[in-house]
Amino acid sequence: MKNTPENRAALKHFVAIGGNNMNTTNLSNQNFDLPAFLLGEIYGNMDVDDIAGWCLSAAEDIAHDLLLDGIKADTQEIYEIIAEFISQDAEEAQL
Repeated sequence: MKNTPENRAALKHFVAIGGNNMNTTNLSNQNFDLPAFLLGEIYGNMDVDDIAGWCLSAAEDIAHDLLLDGIKADTQEIYEIIAEFISQDAEEAQL
């Protein structure tokens, strides 16, 4: 995942509106829904090259960006969630 101004802006907007208040990763007194954020704001903005090159270092970049905004997220969890989205889309494309 590229660390672009657009992706950083999407992250800041999502944090500002409080995500969708499901309890996955705690953000201060608010709840932050990591899978929903990753699906809507990160995976939804990934291009074909991002998807083909998805790796643990890309997940580390996302975890780092989240931490800068006060959200502690596990790199491995981020990696696995995005990998599952990729897998699900690949399966649906074969149907």
